[in-house]
Amino acid sequence: MVAVRTTGLPLLAVDGDLKALRMLVQRREALTRRRVQAIDRLHALLADFLLGQTKRDLTWAALRCRRGP
Repeated sequence: MVAVRTTGLPLLAVDGDLKALRMLVQRREALTRRRVQAIDRLHALLADFLLGQTKRDLTWAALRCRRGP
């Protein structure tokens, strides 16, 4: 009620910069989720490919050691 009766208060407006920044943040979060999903899929495929390896044991060092000629 005070805001309705008070004169001279600034009006709220949509901030274009804030909206653009929010869109960029949402896009970055979506790309991050997709990247993590791709890494998880690759990790699972590599674990299946290397028989006997569990996900905990799979490291880049282990992959380099097992790589053939």
